[in-house]
Amino acid sequence: MDRKRIIVIAVALFFAGLLWWVSTLLHLTEAPLVTGTPDTPDYTIDGMHVTSTDPRGRKSYELRADHLAHFPADKLSRLNRVHLIQYQSNGIQIDTRADKARYPDDGKEIYMESNVHILRKQNGRVVGDVRTQSAHISLKP
Repeated sequence: MDRKRIIVIAVALFFAGLLWWVSTLLHLTEAPLVTGTPDTPDYTIDGMHVTSTDPRGRKSYELRADHLAHFPADKLSRLNRVHLIQYQSNGIQIDTRADKARYPDDGKEIYMESNVHILRKQNGRVVGDVRTQSAHISLKP
C-alpha cells in the first residue's frame, strides 16, 4: 500500500475514535416525564353543567359553572361563576350563585366563595334571600 492510503485510513480511524469518545461523554440521562407542577390542572371544562337525579328520576340538583379546573394533587375542582339549583320536596328550590367555588372529588359538598347569593323559593315565590362571602353546602344526591 502506498503512503497516502495509509495516512487517509489512519486519519479516518482517528476521527472515528474521537467521535466515539465524545459521544460517550455527551450521553443524555433518562429523566422522568414531567407533565406539570402540582398546581397544574389535569383537565378543564368550559360551560360545565351537571344534573343529579334521585332514585325516582326527579332532579335533586343542577350545578353549572363557566369554568372548571380539576387539581389532582388537591383532589378537588375549582369553579368560576357557579350556579347551583337544589330541588326539594313541596316545591322548594334553593338557588345559589357565587363567583368561585371548591368542589371536592367525593361530590358530597361544595364550598361557595366570594359574593354568594342564596335565594330560597317555594312554588316560584321567594321566601328567603341571603348574601354572604362564603357558604358550605352539602349535596345529597
